[in-house]
Amino acid sequence: PGHDAVHAPPIPTGTAAPQAQAGTPSPRQVASWQSKVQSAVARHMQRTRFSGRGGSVTVTVRFSVDPGGRVAGASLASSTGDARIDAALSRQASRLPRLPAPPTGRTTSLVLPVKIVLR
Repeated sequence: PGHDAVHAPPIPTGTAAPQAQAGTPSPRQVASWQSKVQSAVARHMQRTRFSGRGGSVTVTVRFSVDPGGRVAGASLASSTGDARIDAALSRQASRLPRLPAPPTGRTTSLVLPVKIVLR
C-alpha cells in the first residue's frame, strides 16, 4: 500500500524549445528586455559628471532602439529645473551605448525615468 502513486518530475515551463514566432515575444521577454535596457541606461546616465552638487534628480530619457540595439534620437523628456544639469544629462543621453536588441525585432521607442545621484 502507498506504492501505487507514481511521481513524475514536473515539466518545467519556459525551458522548452523557444517558439520561433518572430515579432511576438512573451510579456516576460519584453519585461526582461526593458529591465536590462533600464539598468544599462541608468548606469550610463549615472556616469554624468557634475561639479559640487549633492542629492539626486530623476530625469526622463526618450530614445529608440533599432533591431541591432543601436540607439537613436536620445533626448531628455523632462527637465531637472537646472539648465547646466540638463545640458550635461542631454550630452550623456546622446552618447548612449548599444543596448540589448528589442525582442520584437523591430525599432522600439522608450521613455524611461532614471534616478541620478549627483556627486
